[in-house]
Amino acid sequence: MKKPTFSIINPDNINDPTCRKGVIKARYADLIATFGRPSNNNGYKTQAEWWVRFEDGVIASIYDYKFEGVSLEQNTDWHVGGHIRDRAAQAVHNVLKVLGKKAKLTDIES
Repeated sequence: MKKPTFSIINPDNINDPTCRKGVIKARYADLIATFGRPSNNNGYKTQAEWWVRFEDGVIASIYDYKFEGVSLEQNTDWHVGGHIRDRAAQAVHNVLKVLGKKAKLTDIES
């Protein structure tokens, strides 16, 4: 299975917000190794976010939604968001393909 190519994008340039489409188990260190440093650290609803555009045009957000009391390094549950009008489930599948054995799907919305 070929890993899709992707680019990191600035969430300020996104007009259409994403919503949770799945949850994966992955280590913070593996997310950094794959996607680089997170773009958000507002401490309100998320401590870390990555925004990714895949070669197929699908946009995914990866974030730790309301994991209060859990440090980033300890967190292993990450939400994956996709655009409602887009192929939202594809966002989850693309993230999983890129992470390979470093991530496991724990929940997906149909």
